[in-house]
Amino acid sequence: MPNKPPTRQTAPKRKAWEHRTNARERGYTWDWEQFSKRYRANYPLGEMCEAAGLVRPSISVHHIEKIDDAPQRKLDLANVIALCDECHKRADRDAAYNARCRAIAEKR
Repeated sequence: MPNKPPTRQTAPKRKAWEHRTNARERGYTWDWEQFSKRYRANYPLGEMCEAAGLVRPSISVHHIEKIDDAPQRKLDLANVIALCDECHKRADRDAAYNARCRAIAEKR
């Protein structure tokens, strides 16, 4: 079978990291790093996984309301939840899943 000719690209391909700013510019400062470490020490398992009966370590702390939308709630315990990597990606993409995260956070 013949090979498909390469497509013509008008602009150079962008690197994966070029569209993002660094963590400090997005609001994740030293105080957030310390808060996140303490929170994950208190909640070593992903809270959504634990609610579903699974045992997965918490890799990150997820903001239910984004820092851009509510910067005053960055270090608010009612606005964060410990999640595994898979759940964190899903919470960022799916509003209904994020609402379930909010319900678990409010029960605490």
